[in-house]
Amino acid sequence: MLIANGAAQSEINQFYSSVKYENLNDIKTGILHNYQLLEEGYLNYSERELQQKITSFWGVTYSRYEWLLEILAHVYHHRGQLHAMLVHCYNKDPKVFLFE
Repeated sequence: MLIANGAAQSEINQFYSSVKYENLNDIKTGILHNYQLLEEGYLNYSERELQQKITSFWGVTYSRYEWLLEILAHVYHHRGQLHAMLVHCYNKDPKVFLFE
């Protein structure tokens, strides 16, 4: 969401250095909290704001709507990574269907 709002690299770095999850409960709480912030933020954008082009600190330009699609793709990417690590590295199948 910070990137979708045009945050500078220093702002992103500060955010990541301030976030610390020490246990599973912290991770769950963080995911839910950040999802709520994302949902609230996007529900409050007007159509014009969703179409506004925002350039990332590394030079990629998308509309806020397109940034939301990138966020979704990123979440699915990490979900797949986590599933693969659990199954292939730890022999723990979480019994989560990834494609249904």
